[in-house]
Amino acid sequence: MGNATRFPSLVLAITNENSTLSFTRSGASIPSDKSPRQLFEKLFVQGKPNEVETRVQQLQLGQSTLDFIMEQSNRLNRNLSKSDQQRMEQYQTSVRDLERRLHSAQEWEYREKLKVEAKAPEENMAPQQFVERTGMMFDVMKLALETDSTRIISLMIDTTVIHNITHHGNRPEVLSELQGHERRQFDALNRFLTNLNSSIEAGYSLLDRTMVLYGTCMGSANSHSNDNLPVLLAGGGFRHGQHLAFDQNNNYPLTNLYVSMLQRLGIETDTFSSGKGTLRGLEFS
Repeated sequence: MGNATRFPSLVLAITNENSTLSFTRSGASIPSDKSPRQLFEKLFVQGKPNEVETRVQQLQLGQSTLDFIMEQSNRLNRNLSKSDQQRMEQYQTSVRDLERRLHSAQEWEYREKLKVEAKAPEENMAPQQFVERTGMMFDVMKLALETDSTRIISLMIDTTVIHNITHHGNRPEVLSELQGHERRQFDALNRFLTNLNSSIEAGYSLLDRTMVLYGTCMGSANSHSNDNLPVLLAGGGFRHGQHLAFDQNNNYPLTNLYVSMLQRLGIETDTFSSGKGTLRGLEFS
């Protein structure tokens, strides 16, 4: 949400580990950016002409490889059964998605980057510094939204370094250590939301014009339960300052929340995956 984009919408997939939260329509994963500094440079640093040409040549090499793959798969496809041809079509769709991303990446290299006063963050990939690195990612994300360089960002926070203490077994000393890490994570999130709220755009705060969904894939990491996931939703013009708790044994699907968010984006849909309606209690403020 926000003003008309100056650039085509850029979907940023950001993570500190190998996995990603972002996928193409055909299900192919979108490679993620792991370094806050490199992400900042991609968005806001104009490379020298020779540097740009080098990166474009690398992208074109990838395009040539995909062209060869498509040619070979088309030859193979003639001798396949109907069911195997369907599988091949799924594979080729993923290749075509990647081709489009390579083409967009080449266009992005040639675009004039917006200039910002902020300095590039220091490189910091130390696993134990995951909260500090998350804060740096939040700063770059705020700049990306503020400059309308993108409309959609997904961020996966790597907490592998503290994974062992999430299996705390209700031991008081381990719970205390885990709570300390989690407080630091929420301090970083609070700073991000506060910064969004302090940036005014067209008479509204950037937070009012941005939906921020923050959550986890575990209801209880201690038992590896994914029931009743804790989710925080900020911004977007929804009514906040409340805790919505439903029947823990017969809960609403989380995908109902996604339907609410999609409708808030102006997308006319009543379903998303298993969600067949919106989430109650999210009336607009």
